Amino acid sequence: MLGAELAKMSIIRIEKLFRGTPAKLIGLIHDEVLLEVPGSCSLSLKETKEGSSVYEPNYSPDEEAKGWAEYARLELENAQTELFDMIVGEKNKGRFKGKAEADISVFWSH
Repeated sequence: MLGAELAKMSIIRIEKLFRGTPAKLIGLIHDEVLLEVPGSCSLSLKETKEGSSVYEPNYSPDEEAKGWAEYARLELENAQTELFDMIVGEKNKGRFKGKAEADISVFWSH
């Protein structure tokens, strides 16, 4: 139940945070929030061991993309802290600090 509440809080907060910006909340899979942030990507032709060629994406997140990811990470940590503070009551308020990670990838399944 707690995980579901945290996921709902996170989605609401991040959607509001990114409203009207180029960053978009595109989904939630288990405990991951998926965002689409600005950046640049190019394709390069690579040779495989078998001798064939494949296109491989070269993604280099720019500073704006890194900033959006960090902004989302901090918002998730704040949501965790706030939710736990509501649960534990006044006596233990502030004893838990949320922890979240952010990663940038060309594909969401990395």
